[in-house]
This record gives sequence, structure tokens and C-alpha cells, in this order.
Amino acid sequence: PYYITSGEDMDKIGTGDYTLDANYKMVNDIDLGMYKRWEPIANGSRFEGTFDGAGYTIYNLTIKDYELDEYGRPAKGFPELNFDMTYAGLFAELGISSVVKNVNLSQASVMTKDVKYMGVLAGVNKGTVEMVNVTESVIGNENAEIGGIVSCNLRRMSRVSFDGTINAGKYAGGIAAMNLGTVAKCYVSRKYCTKIELNFLYEKVQIGIDFRNGKGYNNSYRSIFYK
Repeated sequence: PYYITSGEDMDKIGTGDYTLDANYKMVNDIDLGMYKRWEPIANGSRFEGTFDGAGYTIYNLTIKDYELDEYGRPAKGFPELNFDMTYAGLFAELGISSVVKNVNLSQASVMTKDVKYMGVLAGVNKGTVEMVNVTESVIGNENAEIGGIVSCNLRRMSRVSFDGTINAGKYAGGIAAMNLGTVAKCYVSRKYCTKIELNFLYEKVQIGIDFRNGKGYNNSYRSIFYK
């Protein structure tokens, strides 16, 4: 595998020899704080490789093109992102062959106005995600489908957890906003909430997974734990 030792190494994935179908392994904690506007890995494409966090933590992932003012509304004058994206997260889209495992993300901030699918790990998962933990993080958008881990899960997620804040005005879930795959043995903290209140969403988002229009929309999930 390619060994990932720094934010610079992370930023190389998808360029040159660091192809989107290669195998990657972290060998230490990584701080992405130097990237004030992280462009998701595989933006405009799909990651089809393996990313093994080896139990280490990625800190300070930031994708941000707005801040909230004292009234809870997007503040004026915040500069736009200098790239386009459909999916927001550490990765844009995880493809069918992808495996992401054994990684922690802490103190992430994903707040962008013009993206439809948002998750701290990825916008969409079509592969396998296991043992991914997100803590002390905030993710928000008035119009997006927002998941604490991924927005849309189409295949398999297991042993993942989310503990943070979701600011949502549409569809949201602590693990995924929409699940058409399998989610198993997951954990969601009840501490997070939505600041942009819709009556059904304010209640349902705390349950932790996949609620659209006030009712569950799931294919298969089990062993979801809440605290």
C-alpha cells in the first residue's frame, strides 16, 4: 500500500501514481487544518481502492463556504469555494470496489450551501465502510441530504459511530440520510441536534438514521445503539 503520513499525502490521492483504485494506509494521526477548504478525494469521480486508517485519527477536515450569524442564518460576505462538487466529505463518492476502514475523524467542519449530498466521511457510499468513528464534528446545509457518516448508503456500513452536530433543513440522519444498503452495529450520540428546525426533523434526526419526510426509509439495518 501507499503509506499516508501527512495531509500532503492525503491530498495526493487521485493524482499521479496515487490512483483512485490503489491501497492506502495511515501510519500516524493527520491534521488537515492547513487545508481551510478541503476538496473531497475523488471529487467528480469515485474512489475504488482501500483506505485503512489503522486506528489513527484525521483532525480538522474543513469544507466551508459559509458561517452562521447570530440569528442562525448564513453570514454574508463569506468567500465561495474555488471548486465545484456534488458530494461533500473527506471523500466525494465511494465506489463499488472501495473499502474504508479503521479510521477516526475528529473536529471536522463541513458546511456548504450548494451541495446536495453531504457526510463527514463521504457523500455517497457504494462500497464497504467499517469501524469509522466521527467525533466533535459539525455538518450543515439548509437544502442537502446530510448524514453524520455519509449522505446516502447504497451498500454496507458496520461498526460506525457519530457524535457531533447536524444543522439541517431537509433530510438528515446520524449515520445516513438515506439507506438503501445495510447498516449494522452502529452508534449515534443523542447530543447532536438540528438548529434549523422542522417539527418532524427535530424529533427524527435524533434517532440517528435515515428519516425522510417524517418516516423511516430503510432497506436493512440492525443493531443501532443510541446514548
